Parts: sequence; structure tokens; C-alpha cells
Amino acid sequence: MPARIHPIRRRFAWVFALLAGLLLLTHIATVWFNFYLAINATTAFVVGHGAFGLLGNPGGLDSTAIRVEPTHATSDMFWWFERSGIMGMGYAVAPLWLPTVLFAALAGLMWYLAARTRPGRCPNCGYNLQGLPAAQPCPECGRILHASQPAPRTHPQQPPGPAAPRNPSGPAAG
Repeated sequence: MPARIHPIRRRFAWVFALLAGLLLLTHIATVWFNFYLAINATTAFVVGHGAFGLLGNPGGLDSTAIRVEPTHATSDMFWWFERSGIMGMGYAVAPLWLPTVLFAALAGLMWYLAARTRPGRCPNCGYNLQGLPAAQPCPECGRILHASQPAPRTHPQQPPGPAAPRNPSGPAAG
């Protein structure tokens, strides 16, 4: 049975790229807006100032509220993890750029792995072509290898031939 990994890697690459794109758009939107989602009467999930996190005692937010507020021009963006707790009002945030970069890197890795072809395998389905003639199509998917594609190996790699005799005294002086 062939190793049908390539389509799965491509799907994961698209999922990771989509997540990275959504996070990037969210990061850009938090320059102008803060988004609040009440979890209960004392805690809210917040996305704003380039970060996401939990806000304790949000004040004025009922237990089922979703609120969008403009970001104040004087407020700073969060570029790293931060936590604070003063008199029952606290927050814990993580920067949005971190998962954005992580998902973009995973998407790039998945695309690289999906595009890579192993020698001796069909570039379409990954079927092991060792032992087959070079002109024969893949028995699994029917794809014919072109001249620009590497031909499959017909036998395991042979050890190198006999080495040239070495001169134990070094090169001859002339």
C-alpha cells in the first residue's frame, strides 16, 4: 500500500496557513478595536492590543455579553506575555504574533514536506518503485515518470568498487 502522505500534508499546510492568516488579521484589527467575550460575571476573554487573554472583573460586562470597543490611541500593544493582578482586577495575556508565526512556520514546513519527493518513490502517490523498469508507469496510480524526474533505483545501492592502490610512502618525489 502506498504512503499517501502528500495530500494530507497539503491539507494541514492549508489549515495552518488559514489559521496564520486569521490570526494576522485579528492582530491588525486589535490596533483599532478590543473584543470582549464574557465567560461569567467576573471573567472575560479579551482580544486586544495585539494580545489575547483573560481579564478578571471586567466591570460593566454581564455574563453573556460580547462587546467591541475602540482602542484608545494612547494604549500600548502587548509584545510578550504579561500578567497582573491588583485589587481583584487582573489580567493574563499572550501576544498574538507568537501563534501567528508558529502556524505560518508549520504551514511552510508542511508545504515543504508535501513537495519533497523521496528517491525511488512515485512523486504522485509515494508508492515504492524499486525493482520496476524505468519506463513503466506506477502500478498504484498509473503516473508515468518523465525524463526530468529521477528514475527509480532497480536494486539496492551497491558498495563502491575497489579503491585504487595507495602508496604507503606518500607521493613520489620527483
